Amino acid sequence: MHLESFAPRVSFIFLAYFYAHVYNDLEKPQVKKDHILLASPKIIINFSTGDAEIGILFYNAFLSLRQEEVSFGNGNKITIKNVLLVEQKKATEGQAMVKTLSPIVCRDHNRDDYSNWFYTFEEPEFEPILKRNMKEHLTKKYGDQVQYDIDRLIVEPQYMKKAVVFCHGIYIASSSGYLRLEGEAYLINHFIESGLGSLTGSGFGMLERT
Repeated sequence: MHLESFAPRVSFIFLAYFYAHVYNDLEKPQVKKDHILLASPKIIINFSTGDAEIGILFYNAFLSLRQEEVSFGNGNKITIKNVLLVEQKKATEGQAMVKTLSPIVCRDHNRDDYSNWFYTFEEPEFEPILKRNMKEHLTKKYGDQVQYDIDRLIVEPQYMKKAVVFCHGIYIASSSGYLRLEGEAYLINHFIESGLGSLTGSGFGMLERT
């Protein structure tokens, strides 16, 4: 798949849940071509980052907006009712089973013509490109040693399926389900805290340890 270049990779991940209870039955939102119809206006937003400075900035920003009405386009407004800190289960050993809370995007970006191609878990390019992107992003944070650790990292899809998501004006091929990660604990925790894959700043790649 192809599209023009996205914004640079960021060190955080967020995910929005839409919930509605009507007469004790859970009603799902209706996803239309260009909008979402909600049965209830309640939204839960999960925000996660392994960067303490970014975490403090966003946490203070959410607190400062609590109980205020915030406009975010197309006539939509939200009011932040509550802000909670939730402790994450960290990996203490060199392996973890995780599930995707939002699909993983594996993007192959061409720096010459700024085009992008996307691969899913069943394609042979998935893991090599995922690891190549890890190296480009994480070497700045952890140093050259991380490249060796990424080479040894095992990313093993378990009960995965392809998901096609409409974002940034196009349909993006992605992967969702369960993964087994085996490698250095600091790497696994980074993916749990800051997301795995590309476009984490757009809500993709959020993981939860099972």
